Amino acid sequence: RELRDGLAVFWEDRVLTQVIVSLFVFMVFFMPLSSFYPLMTSDYFGLGAFEGSLVEMSWALGMLVAGLAVAKANFANEVRASFGATVALGATCLACGLLPKSFGGWVAFAVLCGAMGATATCYDVPIVAYMQKSIAPQKLGRAFSAFQIVSMVSTPVGLAVASPVAEALGVSAWFGISGVAIVLLGAVMLVLEGKARR
Repeated sequence: RELRDGLAVFWEDRVLTQVIVSLFVFMVFFMPLSSFYPLMTSDYFGLGAFEGSLVEMSWALGMLVAGLAVAKANFANEVRASFGATVALGATCLACGLLPKSFGGWVAFAVLCGAMGATATCYDVPIVAYMQKSIAPQKLGRAFSAFQIVSMVSTPVGLAVASPVAEALGVSAWFGISGVAIVLLGAVMLVLEGKARR
């Protein structure tokens, strides 16, 4: 009942409906990448655990820097900022899928992972801010619970889709596929968000 009530909050507002639907689609394509980072370093680039840990550190550093910047930002439209970050995030994923199998390619991968961490933060934080601003306080707890549940449900769905693709075509192929899908998702959401506010 609480999940139904939480989802009902999103169905009451066209922009919030776009937020929850886009979250599910986004997480289906994006979440498997967290499992594929070590495989990109080891299987695709042929490097070891040390290089893999540097990639993770780059991601965390990107998140930290973006978090500090976003905390000071004053968005005129949080949802459009989030969907714009979705497009940028997809572009970094796509770029990762196109890198050559070389040490220079791995260096570029590590840098792109930092950008990916930054854009992921720029996707998430404005959405949370918009929800806090636009949802009535008495409904906010249920809405955030529904938001988290949708995010968690999409993770196994994404892995079920991504794992066979990565096994058949290679891990880098999923980075490319997810990048294209996320860019298209962000672009479509930007158009729909503009129409929803008219």
